[in-house]
Amino acid sequence: MATADNDKFLRLWSEVAFTKIYFCATDYINALYTGYKWFPYNKGGVFRKWYGNNEYIVNWQNDGFDIKNNKDEKSKKIRSHNYNGKYGFLEGITWSSLSTGSFSLRYSPKGFLFDSKGAKGFPNNSNEIWFIMGLLNSQVAKHYLSFIAPTIDYKVGDIIQIPFIKNKENKVNEYVKKNIQVVKKDWDSFETSWDFKKHPLI
Repeated sequence: MATADNDKFLRLWSEVAFTKIYFCATDYINALYTGYKWFPYNKGGVFRKWYGNNEYIVNWQNDGFDIKNNKDEKSKKIRSHNYNGKYGFLEGITWSSLSTGSFSLRYSPKGFLFDSKGAKGFPNNSNEIWFIMGLLNSQVAKHYLSFIAPTIDYKVGDIIQIPFIKNKENKVNEYVKKNIQVVKKDWDSFETSWDFKKHPLI
């Protein structure tokens, strides 16, 4: 999604009363009837693998009415576009489209809308999400991207060109899940996470 006015429609989650953010949307339809204004939003961010950079929320009250009716004052044309459609709020894998460092992919659970610079992918088979994450966060993917996407811009069209060979070996899945758990624990150990409870040193 491109809101065309992030200053108006986005907030850091800590800027809004916690009770006004809906974290439990399971799909696009479910989000219609919550009455909430603010929803989690994937927006890329700094280099970070496996999990994290969950910092932003977006005004999606009444099915994004304000965003969908954000018109240019002169032309009267709608400025925003592409509202995630049936993929809104689904589980997926997200990455920063622009990065001065290496490509890094993160797990995104259900409940997020996503930005044009916080791209998101959805496996045809949900059981393959872990293997795909392992592949895309590997040195193999880094090597492919060095000539598929030699700039700092990692477009969806670039990522889907990385060859994917299905493998029944599930050890990759186990390692990826462990990596996500470890990095999520680290992310949640600081007050920048909305799931923060207590610093691990206390």
